[in-house]
Amino acid sequence: MHCAFCQKLNAQYPEYAVGIRGGTTWSLVSFNPSIVQPSLPLTYHGGVQFRMVSEKFFGIKLELNYAQRGFNDKDGHRQFDYIELPFMSHITFGQKLFRFFIDLGPGVSYLIKDYPITSNSLQHSSTIKNKFDYGLVGGLGFEFNTKYGIYTVDARYNFGLNNIFGNSATEYFKSSTNQNITLSLAYLFPIRK
Repeated sequence: MHCAFCQKLNAQYPEYAVGIRGGTTWSLVSFNPSIVQPSLPLTYHGGVQFRMVSEKFFGIKLELNYAQRGFNDKDGHRQFDYIELPFMSHITFGQKLFRFFIDLGPGVSYLIKDYPITSNSLQHSSTIKNKFDYGLVGGLGFEFNTKYGIYTVDARYNFGLNNIFGNSATEYFKSSTNQNITLSLAYLFPIRK
């Protein structure tokens, strides 16, 4: 009986699920010398997600997203569109029906569209030098498992580490990194239980 119970517990893992996610993004660019950014532009993101929970409290998440980023200042709004690929560890708490989770890991992204505006300010007129970006992703959320699928809500902070503008000795900006907060909803369906 004990062995049968152990086998039943072990049979729950791994869990595989795929789905879609989307939501809002608040972003800025961290400049040095600093630029006053009185408000964070509200933009959008969306994509697909693969999740594997390999043990009771641990799994991984892999995503492919379209994400709008950018910044606001006194001269206006500049938007950047990225394709991003975060790869995160997925730490869960609670029962399968309702779980809290923490996601942590690296992310890479590539700029597919820039929307500069006509302005004398360097932050709006400078050309993007580094279309490839990388950074760290961290967030928390909760999920609700139903017979119709898995519903999740999460909030994340994406900390960019690569400068979008040039930062050589002759350049004005010594650093210019993407920073953003996202709030997302996702729907996943199990592909293996």
